[in-house]
Amino acid sequence: MSDWTQNSALDAHRQGAQKARLESSGLCIRELPPSAKLLLQARGNPEAIGRAVYPVLGFDLPARPNTSVTGNPAVLWMGPRKWLIILDSPNGRELQHQLETAMFGIPNLVSDLSDARVGIEASGAMARTVLARVCALDLDSCSFGPGQCAQSLLARVPLLLHQVDEAPTYHLYLDRSLATYAWEWLSDAAGEFISQSAVT
Repeated sequence: MSDWTQNSALDAHRQGAQKARLESSGLCIRELPPSAKLLLQARGNPEAIGRAVYPVLGFDLPARPNTSVTGNPAVLWMGPRKWLIILDSPNGRELQHQLETAMFGIPNLVSDLSDARVGIEASGAMARTVLARVCALDLDSCSFGPGQCAQSLLARVPLLLHQVDEAPTYHLYLDRSLATYAWEWLSDAAGEFISQSAVT
């Protein structure tokens, strides 16, 4: 039996064993390492859902729209009774099993989206400017800040955008099949800030 290895959705933009990356002073756009991504959906009383998963996660689910809990795991609000849970580890099977067990008796669905979603990070002083060119969200610091997340479009590609910190650092989660298309749009938007010699 051959070994299974996870291929990058951005292989065409990699050099050697390196991850896809665009970098210059004030801007870094890079492919995030593989991570487990679990979509948790449930029906019923939000407080009951929160009480059920608290022992597993160790914190309360974000209850306010477009907010998150940053850490490992990170949890992003995606809709009423709907959250995306992101682990640093590429394997989320154990957490998925723990959540399903904890929510016994509550109608729920825990879907593993790990292989279906790609993560891209944009960080640095110019990250907000570059993203504003391709994303319809108002990313002004007064409107969108650390800990906030929202679903939007990146050049017609649906994505979930999460601001991680004040640097600012943004994490973008989008469909694997559209990752190259989105990367090329980001590369074009960042063109004036990044010289060709810096593209790897």
